[in-house]
Amino acid sequence: MTSLAAVYPYILAYKISNGIEHRHLADFKDAATRDNFGKYILEKLGGTKAADDDWYKLPDLNKFYAANTEARKHGHVYDLPDHDLGIPPHAVHFHILAFKVGNGETYRQLSDFVSVEKRTDFVNYLKALKAPKEGDWYKLPGKKEIDDAIAEALKLGGDVYDLPYAPHVRDLPSLDSESEALE
Repeated sequence: MTSLAAVYPYILAYKISNGIEHRHLADFKDAATRDNFGKYILEKLGGTKAADDDWYKLPDLNKFYAANTEARKHGHVYDLPDHDLGIPPHAVHFHILAFKVGNGETYRQLSDFVSVEKRTDFVNYLKALKAPKEGDWYKLPGKKEIDDAIAEALKLGGDVYDLPYAPHVRDLPSLDSESEALE
């Protein structure tokens, strides 16, 4: 088993809705790299982010690809499938919450919800389990708790995605304010 200490827990999600929804999630090794990547999307790519949304939105496909290229230099990028709650994906806000097993295994899941209230209900569920927070992730003690958390997320109307383990993220450079991408 690979230690979760090698999995970097700082996530940032971005998307474009140009008739077809493209959604990606980037996983970074530290909070500063994640935060600076968010600034890069806003300042250099003309992206936006609503205060009540966890997703950065990019204005066109070229900017989306530019974000992917930059994110891959500093983290691991996951392609998330289209949202399937039966409502147009551009008409809802996605509220993300990630959780993983903390016993040396590498199960990692991401949930998204259609409202802050549903996301808060899920956070309260995890807090009741006394799941500690590590970066942007809630850490669960075992696979049974992961299975129970998945069931709870689905009960609350969320979607759950499996995220693969990305050990190579540890060796990628940080994106700091002096990075070429931000100049």
